[in-house]
Amino acid sequence: MANRTFQNAQALQRELKVLAGKLNLSAAAAVSSVSGDLASASKTGTGAYTLNLADSYKSIQNVQISVESATVQDLQVQIVAIDSVAKTITIKTVVVDGDGAVAAANIGAAATLHVLVIAKNA
Repeated sequence: MANRTFQNAQALQRELKVLAGKLNLSAAAAVSSVSGDLASASKTGTGAYTLNLADSYKSIQNVQISVESATVQDLQVQIVAIDSVAKTITIKTVVVDGDGAVAAANIGAAATLHVLVIAKNA
């Protein structure tokens, strides 16, 4: 369990922790930098990334990811798996065509993924 000093935030549940970070991607969709509460991140395949947290938690209550890019990109971010003990969140970027078919796709221009995680520590 995380044993850092956390700042006060009000929540109905006890021991909720708010983690926020950024994942900067190059135009080639490679991870160029990670900041905030993310320990690290790596590209694992076409549109696929593993985000690593510094600490393990009893559970992950919520993960929200948004894309910041100067270039319009018709893609969505999908959360594939969350492992609170292994401290990993697996995501992929996908495109959906007009017929509803989904395909993994790399981000086509430099972008920043903003990540917000709500974790439970006890």
